[in-house]
Amino acid sequence: MLLKIVLIIFTQLLLAAAGFPICVFFVVFCRQDSHIEESLETSDVISSEGGVLSVRYGGDIIHGREVCITAADGTNLKADYLERGGDKTVIFVHGYRANPVKNFSAQCISFLDRGYDVLFVYQRAHGKSGGKFCCMGCRESDDVLRWALWAEENTCGNIVIYGTSMGAAALAGASENLNGKRVKALVCDCGFTCFYDEMDSDLKNKRFSRFMVMPVITVFSKLFLKIDIKKSAEISLAENRIPTAFIIGKNDKTVPPEIAVKNYTACAAEKVLIDDENSEHARAFEKGGKKIEEELFKFIDKFAEVASDKK
Repeated sequence: MLLKIVLIIFTQLLLAAAGFPICVFFVVFCRQDSHIEESLETSDVISSEGGVLSVRYGGDIIHGREVCITAADGTNLKADYLERGGDKTVIFVHGYRANPVKNFSAQCISFLDRGYDVLFVYQRAHGKSGGKFCCMGCRESDDVLRWALWAEENTCGNIVIYGTSMGAAALAGASENLNGKRVKALVCDCGFTCFYDEMDSDLKNKRFSRFMVMPVITVFSKLFLKIDIKKSAEISLAENRIPTAFIIGKNDKTVPPEIAVKNYTACAAEKVLIDDENSEHARAFEKGGKKIEEELFKFIDKFAEVASDKK
Protein backbone atom coordinates (compact mmCIF):
# COMPACT_ATOMS: atom_id res chain seq x y z
CA MET A 1 0.00 0.00 0.00
CA LEU A 2 2.80 2.41 0.90
CA LEU A 3 4.62 1.56 -2.32
CA LYS A 4 1.47 2.29 -4.32
CA ILE A 5 1.08 5.69 -2.65
CA VAL A 6 4.75 6.51 -3.32
CA LEU A 7 4.35 5.53 -6.99
CA ILE A 8 1.24 7.70 -7.34
CA ILE A 9 2.99 10.69 -5.77
CA PHE A 10 6.07 10.13 -7.92
CA THR A 11 3.96 9.89 -11.08
CA GLN A 12 2.10 13.08 -10.24
CA LEU A 13 5.35 14.92 -9.54
CA LEU A 14 6.76 13.66 -12.84
CA LEU A 15 3.71 14.83 -14.75
CA ALA A 16 3.86 18.20 -13.01
CA ALA A 17 7.55 18.52 -13.86
CA ALA A 18 6.86 17.63 -17.50
CA GLY A 19 3.93 20.04 -17.69
CA PHE A 20 6.08 23.17 -17.74
CA PRO A 21 8.33 22.15 -20.65
CA ILE A 22 5.30 20.87 -22.59
CA CYS A 23 3.66 24.29 -22.16
CA VAL A 24 6.91 25.92 -23.26
CA PHE A 25 6.92 23.71 -26.37
CA PHE A 26 3.46 24.84 -27.49
CA VAL A 27 4.11 28.50 -26.63
CA VAL A 28 7.36 28.47 -28.63
CA PHE A 29 6.29 26.48 -31.70
CA CYS A 30 2.63 27.46 -32.19
CA ARG A 31 1.71 30.06 -34.80
CA GLN A 32 3.19 33.45 -33.95
CA ASP A 33 1.79 36.96 -34.02
CA SER A 34 4.36 38.82 -36.10
CA HIS A 35 3.10 42.25 -34.87
CA ILE A 36 3.37 43.73 -38.35
CA GLU A 37 0.85 46.48 -37.57
CA GLU A 38 3.10 47.74 -34.76
CA SER A 39 6.12 47.60 -37.07
CA LEU A 40 4.29 49.55 -39.78
CA GLU A 41 3.41 52.29 -37.27
CA THR A 42 7.09 52.85 -36.50
CA SER A 43 8.41 52.59 -40.07
CA ASP A 44 8.76 55.71 -42.19
CA VAL A 45 9.77 53.63 -45.21
CA ILE A 46 7.39 50.69 -45.56
CA SER A 47 3.60 50.86 -45.61
CA SER A 48 0.77 48.45 -46.38
CA GLU A 49 -1.95 48.84 -48.98
CA GLY A 50 -4.63 46.19 -49.01
CA GLY A 51 -2.43 43.90 -46.97
CA VAL A 52 0.48 44.14 -49.43
CA LEU A 53 3.69 45.98 -48.56
CA SER A 54 4.90 49.00 -50.47
CA VAL A 55 8.00 51.16 -50.02
CA ARG A 56 8.39 54.93 -50.14
CA TYR A 57 11.51 55.49 -52.20
CA GLY A 58 12.93 58.55 -53.94
CA GLY A 59 9.73 60.53 -53.71
CA ASP A 60 7.69 57.69 -55.21
CA ILE A 61 5.93 54.62 -53.87
CA ILE A 62 6.96 51.18 -55.09
CA HIS A 63 3.86 49.04 -54.88
CA GLY A 64 4.20 45.37 -54.10
CA ARG A 65 2.17 42.42 -55.28
CA GLU A 66 1.44 39.26 -53.36
CA VAL A 67 2.96 36.01 -54.57
CA CYS A 68 2.36 32.51 -53.29
CA ILE A 69 4.11 29.12 -53.35
CA THR A 70 3.42 25.75 -51.77
CA ALA A 71 5.84 24.19 -49.27
CA ALA A 72 6.87 20.53 -49.38
CA ASP A 73 4.30 19.69 -46.68
CA GLY A 74 1.52 21.57 -48.48
CA THR A 75 1.71 24.76 -46.39
CA ASN A 76 0.69 27.89 -48.27
CA LEU A 77 3.58 30.39 -48.20
CA LYS A 78 3.28 34.04 -49.19
CA ALA A 79 5.55 36.96 -49.96
CA ASP A 80 5.27 40.54 -51.22
CA TYR A 81 7.25 41.26 -54.39
CA LEU A 82 8.31 44.83 -55.12
CA GLU A 83 9.35 45.06 -58.75
CA ARG A 84 10.77 48.25 -60.18
CA GLY A 85 12.65 46.97 -63.20
CA GLY A 86 15.82 46.19 -61.27
CA ASP A 87 18.59 44.02 -62.70
CA LYS A 88 18.97 41.98 -59.48
CA THR A 89 16.70 40.57 -56.76
CA VAL A 90 17.11 40.31 -53.00
CA ILE A 91 15.04 37.81 -51.00
CA PHE A 92 14.50 38.89 -47.39
CA VAL A 93 13.76 36.10 -44.87
CA HIS A 94 12.72 37.40 -41.45
CA GLY A 95 13.22 35.96 -37.98
CA TYR A 96 11.12 34.36 -35.25
CA ARG A 97 8.09 36.40 -34.11
CA ALA A 98 9.19 39.08 -36.56
CA ASN A 99 8.12 40.33 -39.98
CA PRO A 100 9.72 41.94 -43.06
CA VAL A 101 9.05 45.46 -41.82
CA LYS A 102 10.69 44.90 -38.44
CA ASN A 103 13.77 43.16 -39.80
CA PHE A 104 14.40 44.87 -43.14
CA SER A 105 13.22 48.49 -43.21
CA ALA A 106 16.81 49.76 -43.31
CA GLN A 107 18.19 47.05 -45.58
CA CYS A 108 15.53 47.35 -48.28
CA ILE A 109 16.46 50.98 -49.04
CA SER A 110 20.15 50.09 -49.36
CA PHE A 111 19.31 47.31 -51.81
CA LEU A 112 16.90 49.50 -53.78
CA ASP A 113 19.69 52.08 -54.07
CA ARG A 114 21.76 49.44 -55.84
CA GLY A 115 19.14 48.42 -58.35
CA TYR A 116 17.55 45.42 -56.65
CA ASP A 117 13.95 44.31 -56.80
CA VAL A 118 12.74 43.07 -53.40
CA LEU A 119 10.96 39.90 -52.27
CA PHE A 120 9.67 40.12 -48.68
CA VAL A 121 9.03 36.55 -47.50
CA TYR A 122 6.59 35.70 -44.71
CA GLN A 123 7.86 32.65 -42.83
CA ARG A 124 5.51 29.73 -42.19
CA ALA A 125 3.18 30.29 -39.21
CA HIS A 126 3.89 34.03 -39.44
CA GLY A 127 1.95 36.86 -41.05
CA LYS A 128 0.14 35.98 -44.27
CA SER A 129 1.72 32.55 -44.68
CA GLY A 130 -0.09 29.42 -43.58
CA GLY A 131 0.96 26.83 -41.06
CA LYS A 132 0.05 26.16 -37.44
CA PHE A 133 3.60 25.59 -36.26
CA CYS A 134 6.89 27.40 -36.65
CA CYS A 135 9.76 24.93 -37.13
CA MET A 136 12.73 27.07 -36.06
CA GLY A 137 14.58 26.86 -39.34
CA CYS A 138 14.18 23.10 -39.84
CA ARG A 139 11.38 23.07 -42.42
CA GLU A 140 11.99 26.72 -43.23
CA SER A 141 15.27 25.70 -44.89
CA ASP A 142 13.32 23.89 -47.58
CA ASP A 143 10.98 26.88 -47.82
CA VAL A 144 14.00 29.05 -48.63
CA LEU A 145 14.95 26.68 -51.45
CA ARG A 146 11.46 27.02 -52.91
CA TRP A 147 11.54 30.82 -52.73
CA ALA A 148 14.93 30.78 -54.46
CA LEU A 149 13.42 28.61 -57.21
CA TRP A 150 10.49 31.01 -57.53
CA ALA A 151 12.93 33.90 -57.94
CA GLU A 152 14.93 31.96 -60.53
CA GLU A 153 11.78 31.46 -62.58
CA ASN A 154 10.09 34.84 -62.09
CA THR A 155 12.71 37.57 -61.67
CA CYS A 156 15.62 39.02 -63.60
CA GLY A 157 19.35 38.99 -62.99
CA ASN A 158 21.35 37.77 -60.05
CA ILE A 159 19.86 36.87 -56.67
CA VAL A 160 21.00 37.63 -53.12
CA ILE A 161 19.26 35.99 -50.14
CA TYR A 162 19.35 37.82 -46.80
CA GLY A 163 18.17 36.06 -43.64
CA THR A 164 17.95 37.44 -40.11
CA SER A 165 17.98 35.36 -36.90
CA MET A 166 15.77 32.29 -37.57
CA GLY A 167 15.72 33.39 -41.20
CA ALA A 168 19.51 33.28 -41.23
CA ALA A 169 19.47 29.84 -39.60
CA ALA A 170 17.05 28.61 -42.29
CA LEU A 171 19.22 30.12 -45.01
CA ALA A 172 22.37 28.54 -43.58
CA GLY A 173 20.57 25.20 -43.37
CA ALA A 174 19.58 25.51 -47.04
CA SER A 175 22.97 26.69 -48.28
CA GLU A 176 24.38 23.35 -49.45
CA ASN A 177 21.33 22.81 -51.69
CA LEU A 178 21.15 26.29 -53.23
CA ASN A 179 22.35 25.24 -56.65
CA GLY A 180 20.70 27.88 -58.80
CA LYS A 181 23.20 29.60 -61.07
CA ARG A 182 21.75 33.02 -60.33
CA VAL A 183 22.00 32.86 -56.51
CA LYS A 184 25.27 34.74 -56.14
CA ALA A 185 25.54 35.65 -52.44
CA LEU A 186 24.00 34.94 -49.05
CA VAL A 187 23.76 37.15 -45.96
CA CYS A 188 23.33 35.46 -42.57
CA ASP A 189 22.55 38.16 -40.00
CA CYS A 190 22.75 36.92 -36.36
CA GLY A 191 21.75 33.37 -37.24
CA PHE A 192 21.95 30.47 -34.78
CA THR A 193 23.48 27.06 -35.49
CA CYS A 194 20.42 25.11 -34.39
CA PHE A 195 17.41 25.90 -32.23
CA TYR A 196 18.60 23.55 -29.49
CA ASP A 197 21.80 25.57 -28.97
CA GLU A 198 19.97 28.89 -29.13
CA MET A 199 17.25 27.96 -26.63
CA ASP A 200 19.67 26.17 -24.34
CA SER A 201 21.77 29.35 -24.18
CA ASP A 202 18.65 31.50 -23.65
CA LEU A 203 17.39 29.34 -20.78
CA LYS A 204 20.82 29.37 -19.19
CA ASN A 205 20.91 33.18 -19.30
CA LYS A 206 17.44 33.37 -17.77
CA ARG A 207 18.40 30.83 -15.10
CA PHE A 208 15.68 28.34 -16.07
CA SER A 209 16.28 24.63 -15.67
CA ARG A 210 17.30 23.77 -19.22
CA PHE A 211 18.06 20.20 -18.14
CA MET A 212 14.33 19.71 -17.52
CA VAL A 213 13.02 21.72 -20.49
CA MET A 214 15.30 20.81 -23.39
CA PRO A 215 14.89 17.01 -23.40
CA VAL A 216 11.08 17.33 -23.43
CA ILE A 217 11.12 19.95 -26.20
CA THR A 218 13.52 17.83 -28.25
CA VAL A 219 11.28 14.76 -27.96
CA PHE A 220 8.05 16.68 -28.62
CA SER A 221 9.48 18.41 -31.69
CA LYS A 222 10.39 15.01 -33.14
CA LEU A 223 7.04 13.42 -32.26
CA PHE A 224 4.69 16.24 -33.24
CA LEU A 225 6.61 18.22 -35.86
CA LYS A 226 8.95 15.53 -37.23
CA ILE A 227 11.94 17.87 -36.94
CA ASP A 228 15.33 17.60 -35.29
CA ILE A 229 16.11 20.81 -33.42
CA LYS A 230 19.66 19.54 -32.79
CA LYS A 231 20.54 19.42 -36.48
CA SER A 232 23.08 22.18 -36.95
CA ALA A 233 23.33 24.53 -39.93
CA GLU A 234 27.08 23.97 -39.68
CA ILE A 235 26.60 20.69 -41.55
CA SER A 236 25.07 22.46 -44.54
CA LEU A 237 27.52 25.36 -44.42
CA ALA A 238 30.42 22.91 -44.58
CA GLU A 239 29.16 22.02 -48.09
CA ASN A 240 28.17 25.55 -49.09
CA ARG A 241 29.74 26.99 -52.24
CA ILE A 242 27.93 30.34 -52.38
CA PRO A 243 29.82 33.38 -51.02
CA THR A 244 28.36 34.27 -47.65
CA ALA A 245 28.50 37.34 -45.41
CA PHE A 246 27.92 36.82 -41.68
CA ILE A 247 26.74 39.80 -39.60
CA ILE A 248 26.80 39.85 -35.80
CA GLY A 249 26.16 42.37 -33.06
CA LYS A 250 28.57 41.90 -30.20
CA ASN A 251 25.91 43.00 -27.73
CA ASP A 252 23.45 40.34 -28.94
CA LYS A 253 21.90 38.56 -25.96
CA THR A 254 19.39 36.52 -28.01
CA VAL A 255 21.88 34.76 -30.28
CA PRO A 256 25.24 35.21 -28.54
CA PRO A 257 28.05 36.12 -30.96
CA GLU A 258 29.93 32.92 -30.19
CA ILE A 259 27.00 30.88 -31.56
CA ALA A 260 26.77 32.94 -34.75
CA VAL A 261 30.54 32.73 -35.23
CA LYS A 262 30.27 28.92 -35.30
CA ASN A 263 28.35 29.24 -38.56
CA TYR A 264 31.02 31.51 -39.98
CA THR A 265 33.76 29.06 -38.99
CA ALA A 266 31.92 26.12 -40.56
CA CYS A 267 31.27 27.83 -43.89
CA ALA A 268 33.34 26.37 -46.72
CA ALA A 269 32.51 29.10 -49.23
CA GLU A 270 34.21 32.46 -49.63
CA LYS A 271 33.06 34.43 -46.60
CA VAL A 272 33.36 37.56 -44.52
CA LEU A 273 32.52 38.29 -40.87
CA ILE A 274 31.07 41.75 -40.26
CA ASP A 275 30.47 42.86 -36.68
CA ASP A 276 29.30 45.87 -34.75
CA GLU A 277 30.49 46.42 -31.21
CA ASN A 278 27.34 47.92 -29.74
CA SER A 279 24.45 46.29 -31.60
CA GLU A 280 21.78 44.12 -30.06
CA HIS A 281 20.01 41.24 -31.77
CA ALA A 282 19.15 41.91 -35.44
CA ARG A 283 20.18 45.56 -35.15
CA ALA A 284 23.72 45.54 -36.54
CA PHE A 285 22.82 46.77 -40.04
CA GLU A 286 20.66 49.57 -38.67
CA LYS A 287 22.86 50.68 -35.76
CA GLY A 288 26.18 50.05 -37.50
CA GLY A 289 25.28 52.63 -40.13
CA LYS A 290 27.46 53.23 -43.16
CA LYS A 291 30.30 51.09 -41.83
CA ILE A 292 28.24 47.89 -41.86
CA GLU A 293 26.49 48.80 -45.11
CA GLU A 294 29.77 49.51 -46.93
CA GLU A 295 31.44 46.34 -45.65
CA LEU A 296 28.49 44.23 -46.69
CA PHE A 297 28.15 45.59 -50.20
CA LYS A 298 31.90 45.59 -50.75
CA PHE A 299 31.63 41.82 -50.32
CA ILE A 300 28.40 40.94 -52.12
CA ASP A 301 28.95 43.36 -55.03
CA LYS A 302 31.91 41.23 -56.11
CA PHE A 303 29.49 38.42 -56.91
CA ALA A 304 26.07 40.02 -57.48
CA GLU A 305 27.38 42.57 -59.96
CA VAL A 306 28.81 40.01 -62.40
CA ALA A 307 26.97 39.46 -65.67
CA SER A 308 23.96 37.18 -65.55
CA ASP A 309 21.51 35.83 -68.10
CA LYS A 310 18.25 37.60 -67.41
CA LYS A 311 14.92 35.83 -67.53
